[in-house]
Amino acid sequence: MGNHNNISVANLISSFRLATSSSIPMIGAEKAITEPYRMAISYSIAAFGDEAQFLSFPSIARFESKLKDLLAISKSPIFSPCTSEMGRFFDAVGGLIELCDVAPSRAKGPCT
Repeated sequence: MGNHNNISVANLISSFRLATSSSIPMIGAEKAITEPYRMAISYSIAAFGDEAQFLSFPSIARFESKLKDLLAISKSPIFSPCTSEMGRFFDAVGGLIELCDVAPSRAKGPCT
């Protein structure tokens, strides 16, 4: 987990770093691209650790039957490579606010 993205603000004269995003595991690798709820769970794990399975978020509770397996998969760098892409962040937000659980294709998660 060494990759980071900088979020910067710039104009013609100056620029400054506003924030830095950390790497987060993509649970199930490419499956996380078309199933944004996996990124929602991954960000929840990053924030709350294994306690994420006990959160009362409706968006996470809907996948209660899969949570233990997804927690295990999230710990494997082979099955959950890290990403710091902002697109995956927006997938996670879309999953957490129940906007989109499954995307019809790549890059259409929160946009559909």
